[in-house]
Amino acid sequence: MEKEEQIGKFLYEAVYKVMFAAYSLMRDYTNAITYGRKLLTIERERGETVNEGKLSIKLAAIYEGQNKYVEAKELYKRAISIMNKTGNSKEEADACVKLGTLLCSLSEFGKAKEYLEKAFAIAIKTGDREKEESCYGNLGTVFFFAR
Repeated sequence: MEKEEQIGKFLYEAVYKVMFAAYSLMRDYTNAITYGRKLLTIERERGETVNEGKLSIKLAAIYEGQNKYVEAKELYKRAISIMNKTGNSKEEADACVKLGTLLCSLSEFGKAKEYLEKAFAIAIKTGDREKEESCYGNLGTVFFFAR
């Protein structure tokens, strides 16, 4: 019976992944969010923290595109925490940049600066020159509008 349950959960996960990807590609974001949220729950229950973090970033971007900023901020923060705990520096920096630029667009310049500086520090530590460049540009935008 336990093996059948595992197979069932695996199949549900596979279906949700396909549905999330398909709805995302079709730009049907309402359904993409529905399946993404279900998939997020499955990943959390299975203890797949890295997958949960990556999916959180994808869902946050969809929410951001739908002007649902509270949900986007929550998911970016969750992804940053997960990636920090799991040691996935690249994804942590990506989530920090995305959250920083979102906060900048919401005129939350102090918080935006904080997350962009965190991403910048990670980029220097990991030797990611492109991410450093991106952070410089985004920090410049924050300083320009914060004055």
